[in-house]
Amino acid sequence: MLRDVLVRTLLQCQRQTYNIAVAEWLIQTSGDRVDEYSALIADHYALAGEHSEAADWFSQAGGRALTHGAPKEARLLFDRALESLPSDDMERRWRVFLGRSQALGMLGDYEARLADDEALLALAREMGDDNRLAE
Repeated sequence: MLRDVLVRTLLQCQRQTYNIAVAEWLIQTSGDRVDEYSALIADHYALAGEHSEAADWFSQAGGRALTHGAPKEARLLFDRALESLPSDDMERRWRVFLGRSQALGMLGDYEARLADDEALLALAREMGDDNRLAE
């Protein structure tokens, strides 16, 4: 029993290390095309438990999906970004909600978009940012 726990722990530690290494390799070797691999990079960071890094890459991938006319994919990627962010990271949550709101508008899901817009208003108020409140 103890041996099984140790083996699982070691394997998990190795998987984390390998996933980080793959994400970093993709970033380093992709050059100008790194944006194309942003969702894959995000997945590797998520598998490694690097939630902050994963959130940034999921958000980037969501933005790319929006610009390429893939709002369904963008919504899923922005969802994953939000799942990876702590609730007190207001700046990044703002950017992700803004992107997801745009995707929801493109999809015609107006109820969900209204909910995101209300979340954006609440964030703007909490941040005390009149510019964002106006936006």
